[in-house]
Amino acid sequence: MFEYMFSLVTDEFRVVGEGQETQHSKEQNKVEKSVKGKYIRDLEALRDNGYSLTSGSNIEISLQDILKICPRDRRRVDAYNSLKAYLNEEFGCTLCITSQKTKGKED
Repeated sequence: MFEYMFSLVTDEFRVVGEGQETQHSKEQNKVEKSVKGKYIRDLEALRDNGYSLTSGSNIEISLQDILKICPRDRRRVDAYNSLKAYLNEEFGCTLCITSQKTKGKED
């Protein structure tokens, strides 16, 4: 009888342990999906406006144009730093945004 109860308890812990691992991996997937979902609208908008998101491509766009395509609350180039990093990591393409202030510095 003791062995039977011990096997029940052990099996329950094993199921709980497996459930916790599954729960943890589900939480990781949710985090990854939310990060990717964060840029879905921006990626679709860039593709709809004729920009290629292939590896090695270089997207040069003005701040005024990207604000129309991918609006942000903060109307500055640095508001797109996370999008730049995401495009570089996931697609291997670079996003170069110029504003009237940065045009003079680049020339």
